[in-house]
Amino acid sequence: MHQTKPLTPALKGAAITAVLLVVEVVGYFLGNPAKPGTFYTLYALLFTGILISAMYYARQMNGAVTFGNVFAEGFKTTAVVIVFSAICIFIALKFVFPGIIDRLLEMGKQEMRRQGGQSEDQVQKYFEGMRGAMVPIVIGYVIVFFGLSGGLGALVGATFAKKKPVA
Repeated sequence: MHQTKPLTPALKGAAITAVLLVVEVVGYFLGNPAKPGTFYTLYALLFTGILISAMYYARQMNGAVTFGNVFAEGFKTTAVVIVFSAICIFIALKFVFPGIIDRLLEMGKQEMRRQGGQSEDQVQKYFEGMRGAMVPIVIGYVIVFFGLSGGLGALVGATFAKKKPVA
């Protein structure tokens, strides 16, 4: 019987990141990049990718794994996705699509104006300060919510992965 080496978390994470990146770019070109549906789609894809990744790891190891092994593998893959995604987002916001920051800020201004309660001067000052903080805010958002979504995927994947009982 030929033993194959299990796929590494880096390889699985790169593949999941590529899928997320394609979905995000398509979402950008189809309209509004900040629609909540776009984010939920990314979370669902990440959850599913990590879940499949964790279960695939258990299958590659022929079930000779524990819950902790499978969860750790899934969370390592999540960490890789977070790092790759943060790098891609930084590059996209700074160099590839720099106008997206202005678009997001303008959407925020319109929402604040719609809600009322602030003068136009207050709205302008608030968003002038936000301009420099947008990239770190978006990357922080990705770290937190991708970590939660991927961690949940790793947890569910470790729960349902086929494991052989240890004798």
